[in-house]
Amino acid sequence: MPPSLTPTAFPSIPLPGTPDRALLGFERLAAGPSGLKQVAERADGRQLLAAVFGSSPFLSQLLQTESDIAEAFLAQDAGSVLADLMAGLEAEAAAEGDGNRMARALRRARRRAALVIALADIAGQWDLEQVTAGLTGFADLVLRLSVDHLLRRSAETGDLLLPSLARPSEGSGLVVLAMGKLGAGELNYSSDIDLILLYDRDKVEYRDAEPCRTASCASPATWCTCCRI
Repeated sequence: MPPSLTPTAFPSIPLPGTPDRALLGFERLAAGPSGLKQVAERADGRQLLAAVFGSSPFLSQLLQTESDIAEAFLAQDAGSVLADLMAGLEAEAAAEGDGNRMARALRRARRRAALVIALADIAGQWDLEQVTAGLTGFADLVLRLSVDHLLRRSAETGDLLLPSLARPSEGSGLVVLAMGKLGAGELNYSSDIDLILLYDRDKVEYRDAEPCRTASCASPATWCTCCRI
């Protein structure tokens, strides 16, 4: 017998947009992760899953791969789940020196953040300002961690002499300005981010040994002013 699709635990949660798809999602739980099955055993969990299964294939897939986020969402408030996720990502990024592994960690964290923010939105726990603040805060963190990672790698290879490897951005001469919705703190689910990057060449010493790739450069054998950003 399929679970009821009538809202009970979350008064403001929407009904599934496609009830048949919601029922199909529950049928597929038999082969799904154990954590998601435990979520479906709860009345509020079934209600939340029905809304997601019947409305968003993307979020439905995330529930399969990141089922622990759904469990955490039902056990504590969404703000705490997102804060724990971001703190974990920050700790992981600080210890990660490999670019490919760093990229994978960022992509997975993005999926997990999208899921918890969407669940809070769908369940009516967060209003529009909280949703956009959550998306913006996560994007800001990822941007900072990415810049720190790239600066740290450049310092470790000897290309840059930074004041601090623990806090690579501080005193690096690199300024990243967020424009548009990121700068206004109003990112939505489909937003990209628009950035302006500025660099103060007098802040740190640059020792890149790569030759200049500018065809018109007068000194193609050495790094020169025209290559600076």
